[in-house]
Amino acid sequence: MKGELTIKDHEYFEPLVAITQELDQAGIPYCIFGGGAVQIAMASLLTKGKTDMRKEPSLDEHLRKTGDIDILIDAPQDTLVAKLNELCEAYQDKHPRLEPGSLHFGKTVINYPTDPSDLKGFKDEIPRIFKTAQRTLLKRGNQVYNITIESPEYIIAAKLTGDSIKPKDEFDILHLSTVAEKSGKLINVKELKYILSRLGNPEKFDAYQRIINAYS
Repeated sequence: MKGELTIKDHEYFEPLVAITQELDQAGIPYCIFGGGAVQIAMASLLTKGKTDMRKEPSLDEHLRKTGDIDILIDAPQDTLVAKLNELCEAYQDKHPRLEPGSLHFGKTVINYPTDPSDLKGFKDEIPRIFKTAQRTLLKRGNQVYNITIESPEYIIAAKLTGDSIKPKDEFDILHLSTVAEKSGKLINVKELKYILSRLGNPEKFDAYQRIINAYS
């Protein structure tokens, strides 16, 4: 969905923290993916959880405005719905609205797949996505938050293997790769190739190289 927010905005960060802390406290595995994961990864790489990300000027040029948070949650549907209802109760002042597959939280929409087939070709990758997921550190004010995201290689693979590679996908791929390089955490191209091969799209690595080389 189109939006006007980035991870620096309270209207985006609050629901991100709300859903991830609710799941962490309940011991329910989750993984942020998509554009939200790109922003979390870049903010964490640039600040290493040591400085308030809102005060990191180099982050601004890498952020693409959005309005949603995509999250993969490993829990039975009834357990998941119960936890999301608890979240709605705790944030009644935000007038949250729970629908199948999404939670509307102020200006932000939290999307969660209700069926593995919703992941468009990644159904068989779910166990490995959780296995390779990364815990990231984000500081806002005086508090440090620990948030689990999809690995950068899976993030990029998903953006390369959609119905088409949209300009927003190219933007995310380029900026995530650039920030990773600047931070000394290079994208693992061997892992990316392996993931693309597992997905039956090894040729998509050429598209990755094209995107990176076009701006180098």
